[in-house]
Amino acid sequence: MQIKDIIKAAALMLNRKEIVDYVDGKVSEVTSEVIDKVESMVGLTNLVLNELSDSYIPMVKTKMLTAENGEIEYSKIDDKVIKICSVRLASGEQIDFELGTESLIVAHSNVEVEFNYLPPEYTLTEEIGYKDKDIPVRVIAYGVMAELAICEGKFDEAVTYHKRYVDSLAQICLPKNSTVKARRWA
Repeated sequence: MQIKDIIKAAALMLNRKEIVDYVDGKVSEVTSEVIDKVESMVGLTNLVLNELSDSYIPMVKTKMLTAENGEIEYSKIDDKVIKICSVRLASGEQIDFELGTESLIVAHSNVEVEFNYLPPEYTLTEEIGYKDKDIPVRVIAYGVMAELAICEGKFDEAVTYHKRYVDSLAQICLPKNSTVKARRWA
């Protein structure tokens, strides 16, 4: 999934054909208004992705890293790490680790580290850290539409889009089928 896919989905729902055509590369001449709107939507999409990854659905990545003297400096991970989820050997065996102030402390030299991270500032054609199975394009587009409506001073529309966004997130984040064990009071 790319940023342009999210912007295209939002523009389709907002009936902004000129933005869809620009993102698809179907126009030869583009007004500065359309370019400014797309640039704004790229920024808003990054804002929504940042909020999503920090608060609702973490972006997860796995990297093979080499420890030096039993430590892996956080700066060598190349991402803005929020949380270390697990550390495994190449065989898949999970191992213990400690979180230091500047580094991850492990007892082995080559390890696979799984972590949650904050996304970088993506450009229009970059692949983002979510796949469609993680979160549909439509849900992120609702978030972008809500932010765009706020920027344009359309507060009633912003409330409507935000509700769609939150309701869609609830469908993804909440358990689909939960039961409570029957209690017996004596």
